[in-house]
Order: sequence, then structure tokens, then C-alpha cells
Amino acid sequence: MPATWRKSTYSDKDDCVEVALAPAVVQVRDTKARSAGTLQTSTRSWEALTQRLGSPAESTEIH
Repeated sequence: MPATWRKSTYSDKDDCVEVALAPAVVQVRDTKARSAGTLQTSTRSWEALTQRLGSPAESTEIH
């Protein structure tokens, strides 16, 4: 089954990344270079990243 790609509503129309979610992995690609390949990570790592990015600025200190 082909991946379903989606992009953030916060992104510009032409400058953004797309994300495809699957049960075990998340794929990320550049909309300007879709054929250049994808970055792939575990869903657990993706969830940690998106939670961190959504945290208030004062809590983004690297430990």
C-alpha cells in the first residue's frame, strides 16, 4: 500500500516537508525534491521530537 503523505498547515505552499505515518516508522521528505529520498525514523522517536518541538521555549534546554 502506498504511503499517504501530508504536510503541516503551518508550512508555506512550496517550502515544506511532508510526513508519512506507518505503524512502526515515519518517513519525512522535502516537497521540492520528492524523488531525492526520505528520512525514516521510528514512531517513538518521531513522537518524542514532535512533543519537544511543541514544548514551551523555556523547557527546550538540552540536558
